[in-house]
Amino acid sequence: MKQQAKGEALPLELVEKILLFLPVKSLIRFRCVSKQWLSLISDSRFAKLHYDSADAAPTNKNTRVLYLSSEVPEACYVDVEASIRCDHAIQLPLSCRHRRINIVGSCRGFILFQFFVNGFKFLLWNPVTGSHKAVPYPTDDPNVPWTGFHQADHIWEGFGYDESTDDYFIIVGWVEGFYCTPHWLYFSVRTNSWKEIECGDHPQSAISDYPQLFCNGAIHWLAVTLRYFKLLIVAFDLAGKLSISDIIADAYT
Repeated sequence: MKQQAKGEALPLELVEKILLFLPVKSLIRFRCVSKQWLSLISDSRFAKLHYDSADAAPTNKNTRVLYLSSEVPEACYVDVEASIRCDHAIQLPLSCRHRRINIVGSCRGFILFQFFVNGFKFLLWNPVTGSHKAVPYPTDDPNVPWTGFHQADHIWEGFGYDESTDDYFIIVGWVEGFYCTPHWLYFSVRTNSWKEIECGDHPQSAISDYPQLFCNGAIHWLAVTLRYFKLLIVAFDLAGKLSISDIIADAYT
């Protein structure tokens, strides 16, 4: 009883500081300790503090490489720093199984999947906690299939995080044919909604078959112009959310 009384007398601020040192898997178990701990650990503010603390630690190293197995519908990872390297399977969300999926990108512990079914659909997944969120199609009526993205069209995808608003964003661009005006949308996880983006200085004839890179608050793509076959870098600033811009033209000829 005395130990229980001491535990209850421990200030919540001190409990929070102690929990920030624990790995995610331990925090998931400790949510069952009490309603107070469940509320604290589940709070988005605590999740952000925990990630920032772990990311700033000098000993923190991201040594795991995740990939999708082509033989069976599962995700696997390899720890490149382990003394004995082997593949470890990770259980995918139920909605991902037995489907053709692709990894768009990753950011702050979340991975963005893309489904190749009736256009394109996305799913956010945290492989550590197992939590996931399906991203709705950009349409007012969820019962009406979204036909804006076609497999024949050229698709740009991106995934990033805006620290100023503590929000994750999914960027999608597509064209219905060469030399046509591209369409751009971004999805806000916080508001659960899509919004249109202006093309800015982005050339109509630029296409990209390269993966996106999220760096310094912006999503970057390496692209090529079809008319002159010149490389350029296209970027979208998540904090500004104004337009898609060609930031480095004529990277090299």
